[in-house]
Amino acid sequence: TGLTSFEIPDNSIIFAGAVFSDCTNLHKINFGKNVKIIEHNAFTNCTNLDTIELPDNLEKMESAVFKDCSNLVNITFGSKITSIGGSLFTGCSRLSAIYVIEEHKNVLIECFKEAKLDKYVDKIKTME
Repeated sequence: TGLTSFEIPDNSIIFAGAVFSDCTNLHKINFGKNVKIIEHNAFTNCTNLDTIELPDNLEKMESAVFKDCSNLVNITFGSKITSIGGSLFTGCSRLSAIYVIEEHKNVLIECFKEAKLDKYVDKIKTME
């Protein structure tokens, strides 16, 4: 599609799976502050996404949400994430930084380990 950006409204709680799958021109997503769950494959193959700031209230990300987002460089997690699905960053070869607040770093690391995403743990950095 020709869609290049999208704003998810504040009244959205669950972001449905595969909604933006294969939107190769999409480069920016603004998440509503109340999104708590992002379902499977929501942004699979969105090859122009490069930076993602997830909403602070996000609690769960299902599997393969950012699969094959080949230009994704960094992502920022909020402080309420407690569950991450596997294959979250498969094919994200440029991913260099995963940001989180200091107080939530250990929780995020455990989420990554539970999802068998250990190879990304060294990319987790704390925000100032």
